[in-house]
Amino acid sequence: MALPPETRRKIQTLYACCSGLDAWDTFEHREALELLETQMRHTEIRQLVVFLKRVINSRGQIDEKFDSGNATEGHGYEIVQDLLNNAERRAAQVRYDDAVGRLYRALELLAQIRLKKTYGIRTGDVDLKQLPESLRNEYEQKRSPVRGVIQLALRSSYELLSKLPDDPVGKVYQENANKIINALEVRNNSLFAHGFQPINSSDYQKVSEVFVNFIQSAITAVIPQRLQAQSPQSPSSLEL
Repeated sequence: MALPPETRRKIQTLYACCSGLDAWDTFEHREALELLETQMRHTEIRQLVVFLKRVINSRGQIDEKFDSGNATEGHGYEIVQDLLNNAERRAAQVRYDDAVGRLYRALELLAQIRLKKTYGIRTGDVDLKQLPESLRNEYEQKRSPVRGVIQLALRSSYELLSKLPDDPVGKVYQENANKIINALEVRNNSLFAHGFQPINSSDYQKVSEVFVNFIQSAITAVIPQRLQAQSPQSPSSLEL
């Protein structure tokens, strides 16, 4: 049946917005941008698109296979903030295992971006020349005899940052290391990692408080005041 033009417009708008937000939820950032850019006349969507373009730029700096064209330069850690928002949405859906998995990846990405962006160190293949001379022998011992490369897992990445002279993220990690290690046990014992224990609401809240506070403090410590801004959360409803 034929729809009145105004009703058709609203349905098309809602479909574009929901499809864009759904693509964003599954990390299809480019598809999300294409869909949401058509709805820039809506203030909420416009604010999200501004952030999304910075997320795309941030992801492009760490994901070599990702097309970051038509992006906007920010402070470089927006992909980490994006994951925190994604985790919050999963928790709102009572998907706590998913939420903690995203928090873990955000924690991991923060160290990876810091090492690559500031020191040229790739955690998947550490170049000893990028390390201070005093650390090279220590990290040579970590070289895999099978793959022939030096790879750093999450804790090792932060421990390296702690050893680099006056690194702000390393310092914040040292202040929070025990709490982070304890919170990691919840994730490691979960069904989505190495155990069989489902993560409940209480577990999620404990992990979230530790990880989010640390990540936000670390990002604040390394980016200029002028670039510090809230990362907008996706709306739970839309007013058209």
